[in-house]
Amino acid sequence: MPRNIYINDDPTKPATSIYVKDGGSWRTVQEVWVKESGSWVQTWPSNQAAWDITGAEFSGTKDLSAWDLQPTGINFSSDGLKLYVCGIANDAIYQYTLSTAYDITTATYYGATNPTYSTATNPINVFFDTTGTKMYVNYWSGTPVFIQWSLGTAWDITSSRSYVASKTPTGTNDGMILGPSGNYLYGTNSSGSNTYYRYDFGTAYSVSTLGTTATASKTVSNSGYPIGFFIKPDGTRLYAAGSVGTGTTAGYVQEYSMSPAWDITTLALTGNTFTAALNQIVYGLWFSPDGKKMYMTSTGSHSIEQYTLAD
Repeated sequence: MPRNIYINDDPTKPATSIYVKDGGSWRTVQEVWVKESGSWVQTWPSNQAAWDITGAEFSGTKDLSAWDLQPTGINFSSDGLKLYVCGIANDAIYQYTLSTAYDITTATYYGATNPTYSTATNPINVFFDTTGTKMYVNYWSGTPVFIQWSLGTAWDITSSRSYVASKTPTGTNDGMILGPSGNYLYGTNSSGSNTYYRYDFGTAYSVSTLGTTATASKTVSNSGYPIGFFIKPDGTRLYAAGSVGTGTTAGYVQEYSMSPAWDITTLALTGNTFTAALNQIVYGLWFSPDGKKMYMTSTGSHSIEQYTLAD
């Protein structure tokens, strides 16, 4: 029987294969399984794929307790070298610099801003237009709940900031997400109804033209109360995060399909789910643009957790 395993030992063998040497002859290994906690788990070939949350593996964390004990929404600059985190403990948005794009383990603190206005408090999500000069903040408490700000320096929330416009869409009382083209705003109400809404802009990225009455909505069934959610850039998938039911603390992510793309009235569970062992209640959810990394904020651990979906 085979005595030795070699990985890429022979330069004539493909680097993507594993071989065993048996009596001087090479044989290709088809699969590798290991026993974890009494169950067999396939570890090779990898079952990971971009946007597939079922194969997500923990790959790092960023402790935020030095700045805010209740982190919520997260976002990145277009080049992935700046990280933004909302925090409701201090009514602030924090900016971090990444030495490696989209890798939160390389983050160092840069600065913060407190974008309160009127009675609006508890910022839970932050978004930007494609130039990084327009910043949009979603607030959990008070009014208005969605405000557009102008930044003096692109992608720098610590630069000069001025109020532009605001709206309070009806129906939504939790997380929001700005569509990538700036034509739509999506929101959720997790207080018992688990409903998603879509609101339309008259002019892309201009909050002054945002309609406050939903043009589409969908009430979905799930196992908990989603607060943070994310829509895949092509509009075919929606990922919802939250707590897994009343009285529990484990975080979860559920996947929904949309067909046609961006049509939330067609939301349907795909059956793909992920439960984060380290998370408690999940308030923020984000993905890298290529779908190879997923990020979740936890108010229990006061951190961002990073998961790899594909190498």
